[in-house]
Amino acid sequence: MFKKLKKWAETINAMQPQFDASIFDDSIASQTEWGPLQGGGSNFKTHKLKDEGPLRMAFRATTGMILFSAVFFCVGAGLLIGFGLYKFYSTTPFEWMDLFLGLMGLLFAGVGAFLYLNSTQPIIFDKAHGYFYKGRKNTDRNSEKPRVKHLVKLEEIHALQLIEEYNSGSDSSYYSYEINLILKDASRINVIDHGNLFQVREDANTLSGFLKVPVWDAISR
Repeated sequence: MFKKLKKWAETINAMQPQFDASIFDDSIASQTEWGPLQGGGSNFKTHKLKDEGPLRMAFRATTGMILFSAVFFCVGAGLLIGFGLYKFYSTTPFEWMDLFLGLMGLLFAGVGAFLYLNSTQPIIFDKAHGYFYKGRKNTDRNSEKPRVKHLVKLEEIHALQLIEEYNSGSDSSYYSYEINLILKDASRINVIDHGNLFQVREDANTLSGFLKVPVWDAISR
């Protein structure tokens, strides 16, 4: 069964039109992957590029993204507090439904906390030290180079890639849009991925001027 599903997915993928990177007249563009790098994404604006000085730009979480995270956390915290107060004053014995409510509270609160921490992680372009990094850095006292998962020298960035992904679910379908860094070895690093096309293009053009690299826009709309 899994082999049939895999074959079906490969067939569907083969039927989709492939992006012609030759329009950029650059050998690195032809070596680069043009499919989505970050699966999923969101259907609303989660980040916006901020000018933090002549030598630094950063993507910061939008108010909408922070509120979205807060809703999950508050619902979970409310369930846990309500459940705790109920059991404190109740004389009824513990039941499986009590466990379910407690786990649901933990789940919602955990999802909210994860969304907040993930969306507010620093995404920094720092000319002062010559690095792009994504993630909370663990500073080394003997070096100004941040130690994070996604880290690259600015001089290694060859271009900015814009691509789209169609996300389809049982309840809704939407497009999300990625800004990716294309490095000189044709590898890619995802910067952001959300559903506001206007903001993605505006931020990419601003970042292009800051980094002095081209934008390779493969979005069909």
